Amino acid sequence: MDLEFITDHPAIFIKKERLIAVGDLHIGRDLVLGKSGVHMPNATERLIQSILLLSRERKATGIVLMGDVKESLAYPSREEYEELSRFFYELRKLQITITKGNHDPRIEEIVKRLDASVSVVKELLLEDVALMHGHAMPSGEAMMKKYLVTAHSHPAIMMNGTYEKAWAVAGIGKNARKFYEKYNRRIKLVITPAFNELITGSDLSTGAKFAPLLRNNIFDLKKAKIYSLAKKPLGKVEDYTEIKSDWA
Repeated sequence: MDLEFITDHPAIFIKKERLIAVGDLHIGRDLVLGKSGVHMPNATERLIQSILLLSRERKATGIVLMGDVKESLAYPSREEYEELSRFFYELRKLQITITKGNHDPRIEEIVKRLDASVSVVKELLLEDVALMHGHAMPSGEAMMKKYLVTAHSHPAIMMNGTYEKAWAVAGIGKNARKFYEKYNRRIKLVITPAFNELITGSDLSTGAKFAPLLRNNIFDLKKAKIYSLAKKPLGKVEDYTEIKSDWA
């Protein structure tokens, strides 16, 4: 595989381009939890240090943030803006690309105001890989790649009575031809767990409701292979019959 699941981290290393890719940072999520009495200090700092550590270990040339960089659906609060400012300042030496997510309205304006050297795109097209958030449909060009990497669904699986983050890798579904005249019949959809440690995720079957590629059976979720963060194979989605959710 040209993509490497980084062991024990919800992050991907794209070997050919030497890029680290993560999704669903939801910077400011701890501020929301704090208002309900759940205090998680240094949440943004842990995101920063995790990204810096992974980039050093892999000698990455850049970082791809696959959408939902911020928690707010509108313009961030003052506190969230300060967290975003600190995040981009600490990562200023890295080449950063954001594939815009549904939580990222006005992200272009925000990074410009922060004077951050960040590229914001709908999807990032590399030689063999396309990356995007996952809340919208990919381009025809993206569907011709070897891999399509998305976030958005926060995939998790029930293990030992609790949900744990998990990877899912799906092949093409029966309805792909209804939406795309041309596509790579061997393309694999890689669904990335949320990078924010405060978000465990949703049952894969539940998360499919929010992703058009899965909801419309453009990719076959039932036959998708599941892997733990430790990269242990956990079977297929259809092997898990319980459809519950701990976070939607």
